[in-house]
Amino acid sequence: MWGIKGNLGYDPHDKDPENWLKTGFPARYIYEKILPEAVAAHSPSTFYHPSCPYGNAERPDGGSMTIGDTHQWNVWHGTQEPYQNWDLLAGRFVSEFGMEAYPSLTTIDSYLPPDGSERTPFSPTIEFHNKALGACRRIACYLTENILYDHHPLEAYIYSTQLMQAEALSTAYRLWRRNWKGPGRELTSGALVWQLNDCWPATSWSIIDYHLRPKAAYFAIKRELAPIVLGSKRYEVSTPRDKYTNAHVSITHRMQVWVSSFLLEEQTGPYKLVSKTFHVTSGHLIVSETLKHDFSLHPNCSTELVDILLPGINGNTHLDVVVALYLLDPSGQHVARNISWPDPLKYVKVSPKPGVGALLWRGKLRVRAELPVKGMVFMGEEMEWGDNCVDLVPGEILQVGVKTEGKKKEVGVRFYGGGEKGVGVSVATEGEWEGVVVG
Repeated sequence: MWGIKGNLGYDPHDKDPENWLKTGFPARYIYEKILPEAVAAHSPSTFYHPSCPYGNAERPDGGSMTIGDTHQWNVWHGTQEPYQNWDLLAGRFVSEFGMEAYPSLTTIDSYLPPDGSERTPFSPTIEFHNKALGACRRIACYLTENILYDHHPLEAYIYSTQLMQAEALSTAYRLWRRNWKGPGRELTSGALVWQLNDCWPATSWSIIDYHLRPKAAYFAIKRELAPIVLGSKRYEVSTPRDKYTNAHVSITHRMQVWVSSFLLEEQTGPYKLVSKTFHVTSGHLIVSETLKHDFSLHPNCSTELVDILLPGINGNTHLDVVVALYLLDPSGQHVARNISWPDPLKYVKVSPKPGVGALLWRGKLRVRAELPVKGMVFMGEEMEWGDNCVDLVPGEILQVGVKTEGKKKEVGVRFYGGGEKGVGVSVATEGEWEGVVVG
C-alpha cells in the first residue's frame, strides 16, 4: 500500500468499485472487490487482509503503530535509525524489516573474474551484484556506528557485514518478542524478516544466499526463535546534579532481563536466573550471583525478571564487563542463556588471542575459550553447522552440532577482533572435557 499513497489516485473514502477502474490504481478492484468476495464465498471463516502493509481504510499505507501490520524500514531505509532502537520502531505486526550483508566468500568468488583483480569489497562486479540504492554507503554507516572492521582482505569485510547484520536482526526479534506480554498487552504479535534467500548471487538483505549458504544472521535469528529465550538490554540513567546544569551529570549503567516463552502451558518453577560477569580482556570472573529465584514461566508471553545495576560494574566501566545470563530449570539444567556485551562493540577492547580450543565428540563440536569471545564463526570444508556466530565466556563448553564429509578435521574460526585472516583450530577427536556444557 505504500506505493499507492499520494501518486496513484487512491482515495480511501471512495467506496464505488467502478470508480477505482478509472484511477491510476485499477488493481484496487482486484484487491478490494474480486478477492475479498472470492474469499467470502469459498472460505467465509477466513479473514481477508487487503495488502501488506495495511492498517485500515483510514490508514491503508500501514503506517500505524497500533493498527494492522507495518513495514519497519526506518532502519536501513528511511531515517536510518540505529538498530538498537527497534523497540521504539515496533508495530502490531512487523511484516518487513531488514539489514544487508555480503554473502559468503565462496558465493562471491563464483561471479568474480578468476584472476583476482576484483577481490575487493567495492569492485565494479561486487557493486553490480547489489541492487539497493546507496547500499555501500548504508552498510558502511551501520558498520562505522557499531564495530571496528577491515576492508582487506575481502574475508574480513564479509565477516564484519555478516556480524553487523546478525546483531541488527537478532536485536529486532529479541526486543519485539519482549513486546508480546500476554493477554491485553500483545503490543507486537509477530515479525517477518526481509528476506530469507536470494534469486541470484547478490549482496542483499537475505539471511541465506543464492547457493543456500546461511549467513550469520540465519543462526542468530534461529536462536531468538527458540521456544524459551532470555533477553537483556543495557541502558544508561543520567541524573543531573540539579535542574540548572547539563555539565554535572552522574551516569549509572543498568540492565533489564526478561524471559520469553512460546510454550502454551505454564512452566512451573522454581526457575532461577544466574549471572556471571567477566572482565573483557583478562577473562577474570568478577562476580557470580543469583539475580532471581523461585519463579515460573508464564505461557506464550514474555515475563520481566529484573531491572538492576549492571552486575560487576563496581570498579569497572560498562565497557569492561561481559555478563553471561543463565536460566536454570527446577532440576538445575540450563534452559536458555544470553550473553550481554557492551554496545556499541566498537568501543570494546577485545583480545585477538582468547585461547580457543575445540573438540569433535560424537557428531558435536565442543568449543571453549579462556577469554570472552564475540561472534565466533566456524568454517570448514564439507561441514554443515547446527549453530554459528556464537558468543563464549570462560568456563563454558559450547556444543554445536556438525555434519562432516570426508576425513578432514580442521576448523577455521573467525571472531570479532581476531585479526584479518581468522584462526585455524586443530580439532581433537578423543577424550571428553569437563565443564558446563551449553547449547
